[in-house]
Amino acid sequence: MKKAATQSSNDSLSLSTKKTSSNKRKTQKEKTLEAFIKAGQDGFYQIQAYSAFQTTCLHTVVSNFQKEGIMFARRPISHRNSDGGETTFTLYWLEDDEAILRALTKLNYLRAKRGLPPYKGGHPYLLDSLIA
Repeated sequence: MKKAATQSSNDSLSLSTKKTSSNKRKTQKEKTLEAFIKAGQDGFYQIQAYSAFQTTCLHTVVSNFQKEGIMFARRPISHRNSDGGETTFTLYWLEDDEAILRALTKLNYLRAKRGLPPYKGGHPYLLDSLIA
């Protein structure tokens, strides 16, 4: 005895397997680039980076972006932990206007792949000519 074939339905309760690119979540790269663009020269160190864009290996993220031509400036900073001791971290920020432009270009490329318009977020020291 054969079972009846299931019929496809066009009602709103049917499951859809078709995915649109604009419904995808932000990628880790997008979150990171957007955060660095917004942060300006304040940048991030490891603890802040985890809170802002959930990365546990900031130095690796920065290194990978540098391999793509997005350069970062850095300096050591001290962080006082809850026990009163101090730990040294590296603070990273986008190095200059060229690095900001490269980061913005990469971010907009990633957004375009998801069907989104270019990023127009605020930036404390980005030249207007870079986003015009």
